[in-house]
Amino acid sequence: MGYRRPPVDVKALGVRLRRLRGVRSGADVVRSLYMKQTFKLTVQHLYVIEKGQAPNPGLKILDALVHEYGTTIEFLLYGTKERVAAAR
Repeated sequence: MGYRRPPVDVKALGVRLRRLRGVRSGADVVRSLYMKQTFKLTVQHLYVIEKGQAPNPGLKILDALVHEYGTTIEFLLYGTKERVAAAR
């Protein structure tokens, strides 16, 4: 039988996202995502995710944020393996 990860704590996910955003505005992050990946996310949706109010933010959004912040999906979801060698 394979190893199963515990469910993602969306409140903790939101805290990690907010910390990674740092002093950048939500609008700056959304604009950067759109420019780099033609990915459209609203500032309001980003804030909902950061507040831990999105029960399932979606893999596409999380993947875009991982690359934007230069971190790993492991860190975003579970708080482990924080940094990658180089951000895209």
